[in-house]
Amino acid sequence: MFHKPVTQISQGDRAAICVTQLNAKLIERGLAATPGTVPTSSAAVAAVDKVRFYGGAVQGKAKYHLSIGHATVMAEVQFFGLPDNPNSTQADALQLMITALSRTSLNEPPPPFNFQQQYLQQDELYGLEGRPLAAAAAAAAAVAGSSSVDQQQGRHYGPQ
Repeated sequence: MFHKPVTQISQGDRAAICVTQLNAKLIERGLAATPGTVPTSSAAVAAVDKVRFYGGAVQGKAKYHLSIGHATVMAEVQFFGLPDNPNSTQADALQLMITALSRTSLNEPPPPFNFQQQYLQQDELYGLEGRPLAAAAAAAAAVAGSSSVDQQQGRHYGPQ
């Protein structure tokens, strides 16, 4: 059917439309569909991990290029993490990251998002370096003498 006129197409067929006196530079590649059949979204929840070898800060409430399929759009991101746990260690965080990477490489579906869990907004995306503990958690860890918390830095390791 390539370069041949057709009178009818079916769902899933690719087609081109020749429109005379139309400046092709004014339009972009698109999709023809019945109204309401192509879902659109203005927000999404996604699990992300910081690339281990990237040393820069990944700030929240900043705009980043987001690629979905063949489209790239600008998106403002906000990061959320689990509440501080003074008993989590950097080794625990590393093991969680290895588990997540192996799940991805084996094409296993990610675990479902827990909408019942409480999450805290973070100013930036943290990786294995941990994130600063909230003042209350740092004070509790100092009182308890927890060895899993970096006392000098007051860092939270574990799921961010």
